[in-house]
Amino acid sequence: MVVYSTQEDPPEIREKLEALQYQNNLVEELQFRLNAVQRERDRLEKEIDEYRMSAQSYIRKCPKEILMILFEFYTLENPRVVRRLLLVCKEWYQLAVSMPRLWNRIPINIDHVWDVTFSCNDISRRVEICLQRSGSLPLELDLDFTNFESSGAKICEKIIDSFQGSNADSWNIREWAYGLSTESIEGFEVLPVCHPQHVFALVEQLAGKTGDVMRRWGSLRLVLPGDGNLAAMVWKHLVYPTPHLSRMDLNGTHGLTLVHGNHDFVGFPDLRALRHLGLDDLEDLDSLRLEVSSLSSFVVRYVQGDISSLSRLANLHTLTLVGGYGVPSDVPVQQTTLSLPRLRNLSVQWVIEGIQDIQFNIPKLECFDIFCPFLRLPRKANYARIQTERLSWRFDEIGLSSNWEDKIKVKTSFSSEIRSILTSYPNTSYFTFSSTFKGVVIEILRESNVNSALSSALRAVTFEGSLGDLETVVAQEIWMPND
Repeated sequence: MVVYSTQEDPPEIREKLEALQYQNNLVEELQFRLNAVQRERDRLEKEIDEYRMSAQSYIRKCPKEILMILFEFYTLENPRVVRRLLLVCKEWYQLAVSMPRLWNRIPINIDHVWDVTFSCNDISRRVEICLQRSGSLPLELDLDFTNFESSGAKICEKIIDSFQGSNADSWNIREWAYGLSTESIEGFEVLPVCHPQHVFALVEQLAGKTGDVMRRWGSLRLVLPGDGNLAAMVWKHLVYPTPHLSRMDLNGTHGLTLVHGNHDFVGFPDLRALRHLGLDDLEDLDSLRLEVSSLSSFVVRYVQGDISSLSRLANLHTLTLVGGYGVPSDVPVQQTTLSLPRLRNLSVQWVIEGIQDIQFNIPKLECFDIFCPFLRLPRKANYARIQTERLSWRFDEIGLSSNWEDKIKVKTSFSSEIRSILTSYPNTSYFTFSSTFKGVVIEILRESNVNSALSSALRAVTFEGSLGDLETVVAQEIWMPND
């Protein structure tokens, strides 16, 4: 309430009105403070109620064994989210810290930034904690050095960035910048913030000063930098034995071999426990000190040229061959015979030109997986000529329109592809397709020529949804006459 005095009011009344205004202001101030206190009281009461409810919740009553299972599932995709568990409560903190399985997986991704000191220091602290809390468990490493660049490359990119927004030709600027001589300012003493030494220190930490950490490695995914010299400097730290390394996937070795050749670098002197191996090129197999007959699973990317050396992997159980994405290789696979007497699972991904000319001397497979790019389907001529009990045909849906009319057109264009798959493998008992093509597949299976080709062997067809949901239709239901 605002009170005003006028000139007509006697002096004593004006004084009383001013005093009344002061009291009104004081009431408003106290009311404001009271409201703030009441809000704080309500907040505290709500937090207490929430705590009491959570204390009585099922998660609080979970046995530690159940919580441990939940923790492992929660960190399955990204081990770094374990830090969130530490912030929930003291009980969860103590439990998470005491679980070595939450700390033995160490993912490292070098950021594409000018100043690498902060990120490398942060990674180093995380690695040290993981090494301490993982106990004696084998370490599972995922090391991605894709963005790892030399000081010279970072300096050139910094110069190019400074011209952004100008009218200068970007291609000429890039060509000029990378033609500059930057050796005089690449030293650690001049520009320490972007020097590769910070990354090399991380690699040394993961190997151990005497190789003690490297001896704990159980699995490794390594993506080398595109710069062959940097790749060689990373590789030269990997000279200690790895007697427990059972899985290894090497990516980006092309730059390394391009600069140093296949036989001019050494690493991983002890691979006696290795059972799974993934390589970019078959030729890289010769650079590893490995008894290839010990491998049970092998992945080779960029399949081309002569692949007859695969027959050396006599005890191979699972083989994955990866071709080009959407485009044929410059060097098609040469005609040859592959003898793999123990092979049970084969996966062919993307486009491998000439794979239809490979003679597979193998038993009937348990499973054959085909994964195709949407932009360029292999067609019948480019499918491996094998026999299998189960066949899964999948395709990359990137580029597939979400428009319903376009989807109908795509389904129609895929019909011939699906028909080729079904008729090319008549001895297959179980097929798996995307649920997108359920109607198309069933319609084709009901065609008389396809029916006669598959009726003796086919048992069921499974349709997989985008969320992994499965629907299986037995052959009798497919061929049952419509009412």
